[in-house]
Amino acid sequence: MISLVDMNENLSGKVNVSLIVPVFDEEKSIQKFLSDIINFDYFDEIICVNDGSGDRSLEVLKSFDDNINLINLEINQGKGKALAEGVRTAKNDTILFLDADLYDLNLPDIQIMVDPVLKEGYDYIIGYWHELSMLIFKKLSGQRVYHRSDLMPLISKMERSRYGVEVLLNDAFKDKKGKYVYFNKVKHLEKFDKFSMIDSYSRFIQEGVEIALELGKKEVFSIEDIRLLNKIREVRSVKEVITLVKTIKNKRIRELLEDYFKKYLYYVIPRK
Repeated sequence: MISLVDMNENLSGKVNVSLIVPVFDEEKSIQKFLSDIINFDYFDEIICVNDGSGDRSLEVLKSFDDNINLINLEINQGKGKALAEGVRTAKNDTILFLDADLYDLNLPDIQIMVDPVLKEGYDYIIGYWHELSMLIFKKLSGQRVYHRSDLMPLISKMERSRYGVEVLLNDAFKDKKGKYVYFNKVKHLEKFDKFSMIDSYSRFIQEGVEIALELGKKEVFSIEDIRLLNKIREVRSVKEVITLVKTIKNKRIRELLEDYFKKYLYYVIPRK
């Protein structure tokens, strides 16, 4: 009799899982990340999507040509587009999304994400670590497992979602069987560990607004709230951003952004 475990492995002993890694300006982490992943000798397929990186990320990715399926988007189109391209290309039904800035990677932490979908009938899994223990940050974690067959109908929406892709997926799978799993060791580099303070701030603000706009597709947005979000993109003072966020009329959007900027302050204040 063939067990469910056997059915999930191919003749090489690797699991029938397609790992998809979106990459945007990750030259500081991608070399070590991929070396660790490849050394696990675990995944049947590794897909890396370079999303218009302006640093050496593409050069590093090309050095792994023998071990990965590389997709190169010449212009940055956002995380949602990168993930969608990976899903479209993947050959397996079980899909694992991992961010390229993870470190302390280890096989047990990966398996606690993959096994519930492969062996226990779950539709999705979201992985998180201590710093993401607040519910809002768990929900925005990029470490996820899905079935490709469930993601394919969402491809066009994913392509347009940019950094709101996790919000989109949360809504699409809210009635599916899933759970959060806690990583024992895996962590990730914060933007402030990879970029200058000014660049980190700009990227953080941009992603926050894109997350809010994606959530707003399911909410009632006033014209004034849209103006406020566009204004937040241009503000260079954290204090002013927080003041503007407090004036957003949509309660759900306002509370999401308030929690989001708590994360920013959590990491920035110790560095000052």
